[in-house]
Amino acid sequence: MKVCFVSDCQVYDFWESKLISAKDTDLILFSPSSLGVVSYEKELAGETEYFQDIAKLSKELNCVVVCACDTDTYGSIRKSAVIADSGKLLGVSDMVYIPVKSEYECGSNFIVYKTSIGKIGVVVGTDLYCFEAVKGMVLNDADLIVSIFASVNDYFHETVIKAESFLCGVPMAFIAENRALAVSVKGEVVFSSNLKVSSSEIKMEKVYDKLQFTMRGCGIKG
Repeated sequence: MKVCFVSDCQVYDFWESKLISAKDTDLILFSPSSLGVVSYEKELAGETEYFQDIAKLSKELNCVVVCACDTDTYGSIRKSAVIADSGKLLGVSDMVYIPVKSEYECGSNFIVYKTSIGKIGVVVGTDLYCFEAVKGMVLNDADLIVSIFASVNDYFHETVIKAESFLCGVPMAFIAENRALAVSVKGEVVFSSNLKVSSSEIKMEKVYDKLQFTMRGCGIKG
């Protein structure tokens, strides 16, 4: 599966001038700097069409698009990610676990999306650091976990992703404003980039016995 990582480029700039980078791409991941703030009130009133535009982009490129953004629900701001597949808007995932002091509100659940390239679980922001969130989505048959982050200045996130991929037996893809990363089911980094736009192949495979071992270690009977 070919994945295009867009870490520092506006969605509309990418759409107009960098589509060649996404040729024959199966999945495009946009960082939070790509779309900005989306107001549900304005979207419902037809004043803006950000979500519809993401769906249009996915249709034009015939692929799955996951785009990070902030959502404004009548004054409640959340870190979110919208996902679309071949012209269809599948939904919006929000960050669930919020730091004690934050301007953001929490979301309500974790979603595994059925797409044309497999089942994709999306974790937003610091939800990446909640192993139970990733494990829960894998238990709900996710084939790939996508992690959306604002920006990173160390390698802690990489350590977490490698551990979660290995323990859950599922590949993971990470996008931030200054980093792109892909990790295999073996917990090995198979791709890393600091470029604004980059791409890589990710092998869609799962190792079920790893998750079973993890569940037994936690006292969960299969």
